[in-house]
Amino acid sequence: MSSYVIDINNEKQRSLILNICFQILSFPYQEETESLLLGFFEFSSHDDVTKLLQKVFGENGIIIMCHVTKANSKMEFYVNYDKTLLERIMPIIKDWYKPFVNELQNQHNVKVKEWKENYDIDHSEDILRNRIIDNINDLLPGFNYFVDFKWSYNDDNDNNYSVCENEIGDLIFRSDYGGIYLVIETKWLNNNHGDKAKKARIDGINDVKERTLKYKELAKKRFNDIVIGISYTNEKGKDPIHFVDITDEKIFNAIKSNKNKKIKKNESSFDPGLMGFMAGTTITAAGMAGIGILLRK
Repeated sequence: MSSYVIDINNEKQRSLILNICFQILSFPYQEETESLLLGFFEFSSHDDVTKLLQKVFGENGIIIMCHVTKANSKMEFYVNYDKTLLERIMPIIKDWYKPFVNELQNQHNVKVKEWKENYDIDHSEDILRNRIIDNINDLLPGFNYFVDFKWSYNDDNDNNYSVCENEIGDLIFRSDYGGIYLVIETKWLNNNHGDKAKKARIDGINDVKERTLKYKELAKKRFNDIVIGISYTNEKGKDPIHFVDITDEKIFNAIKSNKNKKIKKNESSFDPGLMGFMAGTTITAAGMAGIGILLRK
């Protein structure tokens, strides 16, 4: 009897693993419910799924519990939360996204060349943007791939965001930790003394924060993936980087802490106790099991 092969190039396996990881990223800071249904997937057998999750998640110390529902024989998975969960899923995302990394690097090289040929060396905010692009690995480690600049998104069916000629986003980067994007909006502030300059700074800071939130939402529509929003200014004596919210900051910090760091693999935390639910379970006529995945705090 042949053993089940874990393969990052297997599209079905990769879809399941990355979907679980991305839902974990979006869930713990936004939801008040105890559990969340992530979606349904099909595999040739539930044994294959349990082996896959045990190998990928269990060996990274992530506790996964599962059972098959009696009503429709669908497999439900629960992931227990702890304070290290975000850091532990980051290397999983990075490993399972490797098949796409070479293409990201090629796109990055093309976009950097395009930027260097077109940016205005006498424009204050272009100077800020160029500084970010040249120093992205130090400023925002983990987001190595330049995706776009001076971009717009016009397919807004809800008309919540009006994108016209003078409303364009600044910079977009992408991480090799899966489909996680970084939107950066820049603002050159007046750092002179006096009430007028102070008011202009406050107005500028508020403006760039609003723009960052706006273009984060537009980028989410454009890419249909997780997007982190950051505003970047030259405010004197202040950190130039400001996150849209605490969720974005936590996701970024998890990526940053995992950059070039190998998570120590623990013994499998896969819970075999609930596997008893699966004994004798009848799979669908096509021999495929629907998998319902839920997360629990």
